[in-house]
Amino acid sequence: MSDLIAIKSKAIDYLVRREHSRHELKQKLAIKFPDSDALIDQVIQELADKCLQSDERFLDVFIRHRANQGYGLVRIKQEMSQHHIDSDLFNRIVDDLAIDWFEMAKNLYEKRYGNKPIADFKDKMKRSQYLYSHGFSQDQIKAIF
Repeated sequence: MSDLIAIKSKAIDYLVRREHSRHELKQKLAIKFPDSDALIDQVIQELADKCLQSDERFLDVFIRHRANQGYGLVRIKQEMSQHHIDSDLFNRIVDDLAIDWFEMAKNLYEKRYGNKPIADFKDKMKRSQYLYSHGFSQDQIKAIF
């Protein structure tokens, strides 16, 4: 029983610091408590039942944080795949947040380039690549130019 208490204590310690996805929490606990998969699953389910761990809350915080850092939906969605988050849940949370991704792309562009005119085709491609690398879609990038 002491393993169960130790696992639960460590899981709560992780969750107090910041939100974690179920997958991420399981990975961290598995490192601290190898060969305890069944107990880890039990603890995580108990924490989820008590709303101490929530993939919905994790997604909400993560998406807002990355969007505030200037990253677009494409990049955030790619990062979420590492957390094994259900795509339907991801899409629902994104819709609930109602972020204007076109406006975000425009703001990032203006922050980076200001009113400086595009010099040539190569410069335009460089600017497009910058936005693309931040996870904005072709439609969002085209709307800026």
